[in-house]
Amino acid sequence: MLIDLKEIIEVCGPIRGAIHIGSHKGEDIDSYLKYGISDIIFIEANPALFGELLQRVGPNYRCINTVISDKYNEEVDFHLCYSDDL
Repeated sequence: MLIDLKEIIEVCGPIRGAIHIGSHKGEDIDSYLKYGISDIIFIEANPALFGELLQRVGPNYRCINTVISDKYNEEVDFHLCYSDDL
């Protein structure tokens, strides 16, 4: 996870829920659950990863396979990023 949940909770207080944009394969589910965050929406645009996301997080979470953009009702280019650093 790129964001330190522990630090955010220390500064801001308890987190009730999260919208995780760019969920990849759901690797961060354990971090959310560790801090008692269970109301989570996972959004992943890459259809090649979405099936693994669904398998990892299970049926108790809402998972959405879509691209998030600042455009409404327009076609947008979707560029995949491949990096071990992300």
